[in-house]
Amino acid sequence: RAVGRRGVVADHRHETGGMMSSWVRGFIAVALGTALVMATPHGAQAQSEPGVWHLQQDPDPRLSTDPAAVYLAGDSLTFDAWAYAGLDRRIERQGWRLSGYEVHAGMEVAELVPRLRPVIDAVPQTVVIALGTNDLVFDVSVRDFRSSVRKLLRLLGERRVIWIGLHRPAGMDIADRTRRFNRTIRREVNARPQARFARWSQVLVRNPSWIREEDPFGIHLSKSGSKGFGSLMIRQLRKLPDLPMSRVTNG
Repeated sequence: RAVGRRGVVADHRHETGGMMSSWVRGFIAVALGTALVMATPHGAQAQSEPGVWHLQQDPDPRLSTDPAAVYLAGDSLTFDAWAYAGLDRRIERQGWRLSGYEVHAGMEVAELVPRLRPVIDAVPQTVVIALGTNDLVFDVSVRDFRSSVRKLLRLLGERRVIWIGLHRPAGMDIADRTRRFNRTIRREVNARPQARFARWSQVLVRNPSWIREEDPFGIHLSKSGSKGFGSLMIRQLRKLPDLPMSRVTNG
């Protein structure tokens, strides 16, 4: 999916709800898209079309009941952690097996549900989700966002879920909106004993240099930030024994 269309770098939403003019959005999309192309290692397992950041592998049904298997879903922040900091290799070095992944620049929470539904029986017992940033910076209402989060969690049934929280884009005046979105995720996740909300915003507050300098919105991460983003996922996976592992039932 092209970042220039709906990637997290392609738009700017003020708290008042106003959207930037189309030519400004296009200019910023091109500028930041170019920066991403220059910064992303050629070895990343992504589609080769210009402006597309996409990693996808259906979950392996042979691993659906493997307690060491994990499924990963994320947007361009996760893509950067994969490309910059070898997130896939880091996860597997911890003894986990990546059963599948859906990582798209620009992906919103609601988009993951129809992508997962046809393969839900193959999704393993542990799922890591790092989505919500695109919902945050675009026109998704808090109500619709809550509905999307609930639908996704319902679809995942009794699987263990780690949901990485959102950070406030430093270059955008949406602090209150960010708090509401994080609160929405946290409440829905905390209502499930086998799920956990990870506070990425707190980590980033302690490491402001992790924001990529050339991103005027303060959304995307530097190489160090991408490594830190991946490290938060790793730490949460290490804590998974604290979460109950029930027999998987699909929503």
